[in-house]
Amino acid sequence: MKSNLIQGFRVLYLVGLIFLLLSFFLDWYSFQIFDSNKNILVSWNYNVLFEWSTPLSDDFALNRASRPENISVPWVINLIAIISIIVSGYIVLFKNVEQTESTKYLIHFTYVNAFLLLLVLFFLLVFPLLYLLPRALYFPLIYLEDLETGFNYFYSIGFGYLSHIIAFLLIFPYNIFYFRTANQFEKENNTPEMLVKKLIKRTEENLDLDKLIAQEEIKSKFKNSNQQHYVDPILNRYIKGAENTE
Repeated sequence: MKSNLIQGFRVLYLVGLIFLLLSFFLDWYSFQIFDSNKNILVSWNYNVLFEWSTPLSDDFALNRASRPENISVPWVINLIAIISIIVSGYIVLFKNVEQTESTKYLIHFTYVNAFLLLLVLFFLLVFPLLYLLPRALYFPLIYLEDLETGFNYFYSIGFGYLSHIIAFLLIFPYNIFYFRTANQFEKENNTPEMLVKKLIKRTEENLDLDKLIAQEEIKSKFKNSNQQHYVDPILNRYIKGAENTE
């Protein structure tokens, strides 16, 4: 049951990455003005990659004059986000934390996934606070009627921003699971017993001199450590085992 749940989170994570990638090619925000007869006079849509665009022709003078100020999210951030999405997808597909045989780089993979999660939060929080509201672009949704002019103003987030929200909800659970599992593996691989095994493996056990070097290396590594009393019994046990096999 637990395994099925984890696999479900993994599938949702991959679906979330698809939503993230698509969000960069969808409109994140829209601004429109209508007259009293609901005829559209102004229409501008914002995309984080392509800036502001309008479906109206150049004949709409009011539309040209009402073009919102450029937001200009740095292209480097967009590029890093897209690369992170691709790399994270590769990690989740081919570096399955539940079935991996080598845990050497798992903790590094978690950094990539965590970094992507932070980038998603950046777009969700910083985008409206730093780019929209200072430019009087209301967030997330508002409809205003100007009784003097008869104009109606409509401000709204778009499908790109909504896709980012959905993606965050989809990638968060498996991201946390991946981090906790990799962190647990990292702790298990750095216990005194595992470190002793690794250090002994690096030496030639058939030579007395090499045994002495291994012993001194292990002792120096744990010198002044509160784990020293765990290390000595483990070390003695492995040394006796090596002597019995000779």
